[in-house]
Amino acid sequence: MIRDIDPIEEIRKHPGVTAGGLAALVLGAAAVLYLAQRTGPTRYQRIKRRMDPRAWVDAADLRGRLHDAVDAFRSRAEDFGDRARPSHRRRARPRRRLG
Repeated sequence: MIRDIDPIEEIRKHPGVTAGGLAALVLGAAAVLYLAQRTGPTRYQRIKRRMDPRAWVDAADLRGRLHDAVDAFRSRAEDFGDRARPSHRRRARPRRRLG
């Protein structure tokens, strides 16, 4: 038995699958158009460079910030140490005589 399949009815039965397939086709077409332009290799390299996590952090800037934070911590620790020291000197214990 041969059944007549109506495409419109199938689309109505499965709207999520239809929308997902259509979105995949549109994204694929956009990617092909975007990457197939005359500057394709350089554009591809630019995208690849953006995806490289090593370029997301500026090491020199981070080193400078860390150095500043260490200096601030050191100066605060010195200030705290100066405040924690007693202002008067302890008396020296008398030495025992040997003999």
